[in-house]
Amino acid sequence: MINDSDLQKWQKTILAIETEPKDLLPEELSSFYTLKELFNAENFDSSESAGNIKTIKDAMLKHSTNRLLKMHLTNLVELCEKYFKSKKEPVITRSLVSQKTDINNNTTTSEISGSKNDIKTEKSKKQKAPIRDYFYIDGNQQKGPVDISELKTLNLKPDTYIWSEGFDDWKKLNAVKELKTLVKKEKKPAKKSSKKRKILIGIIAGIVLLCIAAVVCIFIFPDSVNTIFKVQKTEPFSLIVDDQSIATSATFKDDEVYLEDFGNKQNPLYGKTYKRTFTEISELKNWKDGGGMCVADCKFAIAFASDENKNAVFIFEEILHVDNIRGKILDTLNIGEISDEESYCVDCYEESKGEQEDIIIAIVINQIGMDNPYYETIVKAWRLNMKMGKFEPIDNYNEIKCRIIAI
Repeated sequence: MINDSDLQKWQKTILAIETEPKDLLPEELSSFYTLKELFNAENFDSSESAGNIKTIKDAMLKHSTNRLLKMHLTNLVELCEKYFKSKKEPVITRSLVSQKTDINNNTTTSEISGSKNDIKTEKSKKQKAPIRDYFYIDGNQQKGPVDISELKTLNLKPDTYIWSEGFDDWKKLNAVKELKTLVKKEKKPAKKSSKKRKILIGIIAGIVLLCIAAVVCIFIFPDSVNTIFKVQKTEPFSLIVDDQSIATSATFKDDEVYLEDFGNKQNPLYGKTYKRTFTEISELKNWKDGGGMCVADCKFAIAFASDENKNAVFIFEEILHVDNIRGKILDTLNIGEISDEESYCVDCYEESKGEQEDIIIAIVINQIGMDNPYYETIVKAWRLNMKMGKFEPIDNYNEIKCRIIAI
């Protein structure tokens, strides 16, 4: 019998994985749906569970860079291992088994002795190779399976992503050996006439002369050139959040962007950096990384952390990837202890304002059942102000609506 807490965790995890199925390979999706059917039917004695759980464990390693997906897969495996009964493989005793089969004068002899298997096969006719099925990406959708004859009729581009059984990951069409014949060679452009060639040579020569003149001016009049290019230009920097644009102040200098007055500089953790994970920072070394999400086209991220006492904190960080530095903390939100009846949700908005650029984080009361797509009770709420780069409390959260989607 599944307890209510595990049932609610299972429903949230299933819903979260089904929201983004394109992140999983076809065999991983097959194992996921098999485990879902067995768990929902409470068929915990099924022999199919062991192999499918192993496939999901392997997927956790393949997608380890996707922290959010890894967290969902981890929850799935924990629940499956808790309820599904493990099946031991049958042990082969030290005996000799011989089997002889006569089919159309073709003799097959198999001998199994102890833990070693020696198989000798003689056939007068070669077996035909099995037909391989392929999957491919069309836009943002995964399509297939199709065989090679169907692929020929699709006129796919050389950079189309292809997957088939035995592949470690998705590959481009022109990188698959058996499919290279499907890639059409681009026709070489016809040679230009001598007149067009002369025009092109003239244009190139003019550009070269202008460059030479510019270099000469720099050496002859260096002060004038420095004065012209000394002015620092400030332009609006557009951040993309949930397909909506907001503007904040930024300065362009040497082709890099420097944000001004962005982040909570009063926070003692502001400006601290790390190479791989925020747990490298001394104040956060005892906190467990609970995953997170990208915002602003992955220029920033929101991470969730918890300690052994069920205290929770949200971390707003800037993604850098420069000089071996991965992230820089801009602000933190200390939520405190979260009870077993509570959970957090970041898919929220203010009903009176509708969808907006700011990100709203709320503590909600868990509820069993998916009839109502929104949480009924909100305990607390905060706003991540994307114009200022810091968290702000929301006093009146009666108008806050939070969708039931697991994080």
